[in-house]
Amino acid sequence: MRSDNDWLRDILVSLDDIEAFVAGMTKSRFLKVESADRKTYRAVCNCISTLGEAIKNLSPDVTAKYDHVDWPGLAGMKDVVTHQYFQVQLEFLWNTIIHELPELRAVIVAEISRD
Repeated sequence: MRSDNDWLRDILVSLDDIEAFVAGMTKSRFLKVESADRKTYRAVCNCISTLGEAIKNLSPDVTAKYDHVDWPGLAGMKDVVTHQYFQVQLEFLWNTIIHELPELRAVIVAEISRD
């Protein structure tokens, strides 16, 4: 059975990869990524899927410590990119990447460093 630390590290790897995939990208370029750069689009969606699955497997002990994080929303993004990929809203995804994932990174790094 995997531990919270295993799931936290999976989240961190996904965050690292998303950051690398969109590095230097503007919002307007990202909003065209689905048709202009399928490789990046699929890579980011894969990372969101992995991130969401890892979040779903975190224990309530971890998520309860950080009630300011939208755990259900982040976990739910996995379902959208995995099962409803034709409905991925790139504007929403961009805003999540830019505004929510940096805060998530801080939480994940803090939690990993506790051990």
